[in-house]
Amino acid sequence: MTTPAYSRALVDRRNSGQPTDSVFVAVGWPSPWLREFVERSSLNRNAAILATPELKQYDYAATVGLSVCVWYERESDAPRAAAIAVHVMAANPLRLFTMNAATGETHFHRIATTWRAAA
Repeated sequence: MTTPAYSRALVDRRNSGQPTDSVFVAVGWPSPWLREFVERSSLNRNAAILATPELKQYDYAATVGLSVCVWYERESDAPRAAAIAVHVMAANPLRLFTMNAATGETHFHRIATTWRAAA
């Protein structure tokens, strides 16, 4: 099983001690909209972006313990985003949700409990 594009950069960031608290998993390649959102938002300054360019199953082990958003921009990508979320869940992220960036619709798959967030 392969890792999503940009996983190596995420692992390197975490290994070097750079603050990394969240990950945006793009359905397909990251759009300019997603890149700008992550770069300009003060809430996402410690976020990383992963890409899922092919329709296949990826290994999301690099997301363990992080807050993960599966980002999609077209309604037709909703089933693929849900399938990606199932695979991300196996990596035990702190939080996990899918978000339709065009409509703002959000579906939470995992939320952090108080004791887990403090860990």
